[in-house]
Amino acid sequence: MKFKPMIVLYGSVMQPLKEGQKAHYCQNGLWRSTGKNMRVLEQNDERVKFETDTVCYCINFYEEGTGVVALAA
Repeated sequence: MKFKPMIVLYGSVMQPLKEGQKAHYCQNGLWRSTGKNMRVLEQNDERVKFETDTVCYCINFYEEGTGVVALAA
């Protein structure tokens, strides 16, 4: 079994996260993208957890409601 590094950070995330798509998150005013999501482990008002090919992410939100950035359709 291969263990993946876990990245834990505070920031905002464009949601909803979907398997097979990249995640986009903002940390310290900079927007970043991840590799394609393999699994979304948790999405709630406090944090999101998901897994890519090489890394597991846990992105905690600063305050309730500030971590979600809705995607405009």
